[in-house]
Amino acid sequence: MQKRARHDARVLVLAVLIGLGVLAIDTGIPLGVAAGVPHIVPVLVAMWLSRPKLILLVALISTAFVLAGWELSSVGGEYWTVAANRGLAVFAIWVIAMLGYQRNQAQRRLSEAYGRLEGLVQQRTTELEDVNVSLQRELAERKQIEVAMRRSESELRIITDNVPAFISYVGADHRYRFVNEKYVQAFGAPKDRIIGMHVSELLGDGAYQTIRPHFEKAFAGERAAFETQLPATLGNGTRWVSTSLIPDAGPGGRVEGLFALVIDITKTKQTEENHNKLLTLEKRHRAEAEQTKQQIFSIFERVTDAFVALDTDWRYTYVNEKAAQAFGRTPEDLMGKHIWTVFPEGVGQPFHRAYEKAMREQVFVQLEEWYEPWDRWFENRIYPAQDGISIFFQDVTKRVKSEQQLRLVKSAVEHAFDAVAITAVDADSQDPRIEYVNTAFSQMTGYPPDEAIGKTLKLLSGPKTDPTVFDRILSSRQQGRSFSSEMTGYRKDGSDFLVEWRKDPVRDASGRITHWVSILRDITQRVELEDRNRRHLEEAARISRVVSMGELASGLAHEINQPLTVVKTYNQTSLNMIQNGVWDKDRLATAMQESSQACDRACMIIHRLKSLVRKREPKRIETQLNDVVHNALSLILHHARHKSVDIRAELSAGLPLVMADKIQIEQVLHNFLSNGIEAMNGQAGADDDHHPPHEIVIRTRLVDEVGEIEVSVRDNGRGIETGQLEDLFRPLYTTKIDGVGVGLSISRSIIEAHRGRLWATANDTCGMTFSFTLPIENVC
Repeated sequence: MQKRARHDARVLVLAVLIGLGVLAIDTGIPLGVAAGVPHIVPVLVAMWLSRPKLILLVALISTAFVLAGWELSSVGGEYWTVAANRGLAVFAIWVIAMLGYQRNQAQRRLSEAYGRLEGLVQQRTTELEDVNVSLQRELAERKQIEVAMRRSESELRIITDNVPAFISYVGADHRYRFVNEKYVQAFGAPKDRIIGMHVSELLGDGAYQTIRPHFEKAFAGERAAFETQLPATLGNGTRWVSTSLIPDAGPGGRVEGLFALVIDITKTKQTEENHNKLLTLEKRHRAEAEQTKQQIFSIFERVTDAFVALDTDWRYTYVNEKAAQAFGRTPEDLMGKHIWTVFPEGVGQPFHRAYEKAMREQVFVQLEEWYEPWDRWFENRIYPAQDGISIFFQDVTKRVKSEQQLRLVKSAVEHAFDAVAITAVDADSQDPRIEYVNTAFSQMTGYPPDEAIGKTLKLLSGPKTDPTVFDRILSSRQQGRSFSSEMTGYRKDGSDFLVEWRKDPVRDASGRITHWVSILRDITQRVELEDRNRRHLEEAARISRVVSMGELASGLAHEINQPLTVVKTYNQTSLNMIQNGVWDKDRLATAMQESSQACDRACMIIHRLKSLVRKREPKRIETQLNDVVHNALSLILHHARHKSVDIRAELSAGLPLVMADKIQIEQVLHNFLSNGIEAMNGQAGADDDHHPPHEIVIRTRLVDEVGEIEVSVRDNGRGIETGQLEDLFRPLYTTKIDGVGVGLSISRSIIEAHRGRLWATANDTCGMTFSFTLPIENVC
């Protein structure tokens, strides 16, 4: 008795300790993850207790531990899931406890039956011995003993028939000698049919072969206890049973039979299997959850966005590598730290308010804002969760600035004075289709965007449009180069206007042309203004030439008078020879020839003078600049000699031709030469030892590197200060006392109209040099 008490005490302590261990594990795991089922373990341990009430005590303690685990575990999971979990655990605990209680009760009653059976057996043995010793003396009592034995057997059968177990007695030949009522009920066969039946006949050969080794062990004199599954034998389907075999030793110790106690533990096994399945399922779910977690983390590491996760205490629970790089930290430096402790400068920023809103209201928030502490733009997508928030973010500074620049460019294009049309390259069409036009385009042409988009720029062509323009555009497009031209365009209402058209390609990163940008400018008013200005310039130039001719009047009169005097002299000599009748044919022919040449010279001077001063339209032709220089010199040499100025020409031979108006270029040279002569008028001359002779040098040269011909006129006159050089070409600016200040201004306009350049430089010693260039590419 004491031994059993000590055993129960040890088992009870072990069950309580295991229950406390399970409770410790349960309280350390969130409710959403932990399960109450492990609290079944102490109840299973309690199955080894000998007293049934102790099993119920352990079940009560385990129930208390389940409820305590519910109360003490950290929050996690939905309420109904946790409640169902705990309820299932309590239900399983009490089911197992009741099964154990019943099993214990049955074992206890069976033990008591065994005790009574052994007592009866001992009593019977004693009685038999007494009968053997005093057989003769107790023959009269035999019937009384037989009655007592039958009564004992009846009591034994009553006991065995009411035990909740299968009890049988199997002889050494493995045939049934005794079965209780449970056997009869289980197999549905009459008891008298079972008695004498071989075990294999009743249980089946498969089950018999399974339990045969245990039978042999019991027949060898050892108790045998085992659990096995008996397929399709004990009633409905396969059943699990716990069997104890007690050998029945006869005289001499030879085992004559076996007492077999069989308890149906199918429900217990099913409970254990369900428990094991739950444990396996839980392990699998945990493994799958861990695998899913690792997969999610792996995905977060591969995404292009930076990603962080914060718990409800604003501490980092996850930081991927992209986010760590953006912060200039490592993920390990940030894990578990408070975000606003690490980045206090972010408090009060738009992102801080967005995080608070997502956490507080449990709503998705997306925003794109400038982060002032870092002077960068960021896009954030904030996802709420019960345990915190998850944030995807990326630096979009480049994109935002590009968009701002794009909006600025679009606004500039929309408000540009010039018309802009963008056409897309179409491999199936030679004429790109319009994809965009600005407001100026619609105002200029009368075509609103919805009527222009999808068409080609040929919608601006008309009867007066040069058809070769679009051929040149096609050629430039095929060569991938820019194009510019002037043409006559037509508005939607049919009116024509002059347009300056420039077309440039737009290339992608690979250099492929994707679009063409056309800039169209209405130059009708500009051309009309240029025509008026040109006419005014020509008139001013003519007036300037007339004024200049007044200055050259005396010299020209002398130039014209000289050949006229020659003509008069030779004519008078010829007349005298004829009147006197004394004449020489050769002398007369010579006189007439000289007279004719003098007349030609006078006519040439008068013609050149008339050409210089008359009003006419400019005419650019192929011109040799050296010839223009000689013509200009022929008109001013006499004036230069009258002012004691020498003019020297240093002209390069073999100069190419240029496209120029000879009279206008002569006017420019005449202006330079006149200014040089005036600059040396009144200065000390060749007789002064401190001043060089009055001299003007006119030069021409080819500038190969730029494809131009340069003409320069150098004098050694008074010169001017360096600060006045640019003012020389302003209209009405003059350094002469009686000058009007239009000569150099007109000269510059003439040269620029010829696509050349004109400038003035001060010489190192004294005087000035005036130069201009004309491009040789003007020649067609």
